[in-house]
Amino acid sequence: MKITFDYYLNIFLKIVAWTWLLAIAYLSLMPQVNIPISFNHVDKIFHLGAYAVATLFVLISYSNNNINIILLFLYSLSMEIGQLFVKNRFFEISDLIANLAGILIMAYIFNRFLRSYLTINNIKK
Repeated sequence: MKITFDYYLNIFLKIVAWTWLLAIAYLSLMPQVNIPISFNHVDKIFHLGAYAVATLFVLISYSNNNINIILLFLYSLSMEIGQLFVKNRFFEISDLIANLAGILIMAYIFNRFLRSYLTINNIKK
């Protein structure tokens, strides 16, 4: 097996994707997160953005996009369910909708505009 730059790049991108997902889990399951910006529903914008970035990292790093989109939504759902067991945190359907919006918006942007530029096609089999 010949190890190339693309091989190391793919490993690096997977590490970035998993690190981002772990950061989401950490922030989702902390008892309280202080948001320095304050206006109505600012947390929904953070949810949308966090899951949009997670979707981008996952779609770049892994090949089966449809399964990954479903898995990201299930991950989002599990984070919301996990908040039921954390003090001062709550399961909110609106958070879940914001997460799903971030996933779907980025999946559309990725598939429509970015796929040919950001995937490592020669190592995906």
